[in-house]
Amino acid sequence: MQQEILIGRDVLETLTSSLYEDPIIIFREYVQNSLDAFNIATEDTSLKFDGFCVNIDIDQKNKDIVIKDNGYGIKDNFSTIMLRLGDSDKLGSKGNIGFRGIGRLSGLLFCSRLTFENKVAGKQHVDTCEWDGDMYRSILETKIAKDSNQTVNQVISQIAKISSYEYKGNLNDHFFQVTLHDYNEEIDETINNINFKHNISLLLPIKYSKTFKSHTQIEDEYEKIMGSPLSKYFCPVFLNGEKLEKEYCEDNILASGIKFWTINGIVNSQTEDIGPIGLLWFTFDQKLSARKNDNLYGILVRSKNVLMGNNDTLANISSSSSTFISTHRELVQTLRGVYGELLLDSNVLVDNARRDWFKPDKSSRQLKYTLIDFMEKLFRYRYASSRYFNSHSTSKSDKMKEENLREAYMKLSVSPSEEEVFEFCKREIQKPRSLKNAENDNDIEAEFSAIDMPLQSKTKQKIYDELIAIIKSFCEKENKYEFFIKMRAYIKQYYDKEE
Repeated sequence: MQQEILIGRDVLETLTSSLYEDPIIIFREYVQNSLDAFNIATEDTSLKFDGFCVNIDIDQKNKDIVIKDNGYGIKDNFSTIMLRLGDSDKLGSKGNIGFRGIGRLSGLLFCSRLTFENKVAGKQHVDTCEWDGDMYRSILETKIAKDSNQTVNQVISQIAKISSYEYKGNLNDHFFQVTLHDYNEEIDETINNINFKHNISLLLPIKYSKTFKSHTQIEDEYEKIMGSPLSKYFCPVFLNGEKLEKEYCEDNILASGIKFWTINGIVNSQTEDIGPIGLLWFTFDQKLSARKNDNLYGILVRSKNVLMGNNDTLANISSSSSTFISTHRELVQTLRGVYGELLLDSNVLVDNARRDWFKPDKSSRQLKYTLIDFMEKLFRYRYASSRYFNSHSTSKSDKMKEENLREAYMKLSVSPSEEEVFEFCKREIQKPRSLKNAENDNDIEAEFSAIDMPLQSKTKQKIYDELIAIIKSFCEKENKYEFFIKMRAYIKQYYDKEE
């Protein structure tokens, strides 16, 4: 006799609280579901229409959030689709953002009731699916053994209800609507954050602002490399009636102009064919330096135009690698001197469940190595430019610094012209700065011991800092900075094991 396999209720908690701890994620999940549904429904281009959009309306007085799109809705099997988990029709389909079939539950933890309403053109009724958030949390908090043995199906049958009601509007209206009723304090804190509009704009798959003239250069290059328009992943979103757009402006295009890297990777998991899986665009000044109150810094990684991770993702990837470039702090500081995006679209790169990176496999490793190579070149440029532009001598060593800068720029910029290299790396004659200003400019390194051996005694740390500073000075003089980095990596690994 075959043993019956039961899936316990705790799986539901994993699919909600563990994956959607940050409430702002719910907006991403419901907006991407709307965009996917519209793209699937309009694969027949005759069904496309220009006015598709998603409206997010937040009623802070009644604590309700309504996320409504004017797409075609779910035409068939509404109840089956709404009650199934982890069984998405989108899995394996090219061009879809979501694919796991669990995102619709993302709002359940954050409200008393979660309601889905579905209207299909030509039908006079609205299908509804209501999930009881209060009961769901009560079930999860139950510690009684006999109650805690419930299966997923039993819990869903308790908290979810399918129904319908007569629609009073136009017969040909069509929409899909998600409502979070009586949202909780976590949501309240999120939407009252002074940076809420920025944060949600950063997260969602939306278009560039019209005031950002350079968007045409980025979109043209993307279509040339990827063979399809980036606009496929642009979703018109309105927040309380205000259209959301990416917040880049022309001031974010720095002295280098826009530079591009074509990101190649595995494009077919069966044959392991190599081809373009994305486009990296970035821009930087002659000397990389952070800007105050800057929320757009760094290389923002986007899979199908949806944000993955945060501004420091490339620093996180590089510092966790066995290929030591520099400390995490220094890599973050390096990213604070650039703007850009990594725009990925690949069927063989599978987003992990939390959507902060990809499932570990050969394809994601190859992408990781490419990005580490980019970060290494960017850090080398930052280091070379800091040494050169902070120097005011005309000595032989200064000429070497200039050569190192030009070499770093050429490697980072991918085959620039000789004239471009000369112009960009040209240093203006400057007056000597005060010692205080000179110290502020020298932001490449903090105390070495605080990073390499933080748990050692103060006496040992002081001696270490003095010795490492001398060794660093020698390596710079002999043009052996790469050796210095490797030596520090070895020392840090030694103390990490010891501690």
